Amino acid sequence: MAHRSVSFRQDARARPVAITTGNFLGTRRRLEVAVVNLGTHDVELFLFDTGRLRAITPSIPVGEGPLDIAAADLDGDGIDEIVTADSGANSVSVIFLK
Repeated sequence: MAHRSVSFRQDARARPVAITTGNFLGTRRRLEVAVVNLGTHDVELFLFDTGRLRAITPSIPVGEGPLDIAAADLDGDGIDEIVTADSGANSVSVIFLK
């Protein structure tokens, strides 16, 4: 079985700490990846398309000190929401993508 690796560079301040995949666009056709960044307190969304990752939205701010990320369809609309655990703010952020 052949394996392949895809990488991308982010701003040095970003400090990505966790990733998740989900159905953020509602298409269920391509791999969509969400990355949470500790340094910039935000989430970036990427689409795996033709062998590379490309950004699909501007970064989305979350609480201070995000350390983990998860995706699930919380409201039953067929599109996954993103949840981050924000340790610096002692909070949880929920991103509804519609």
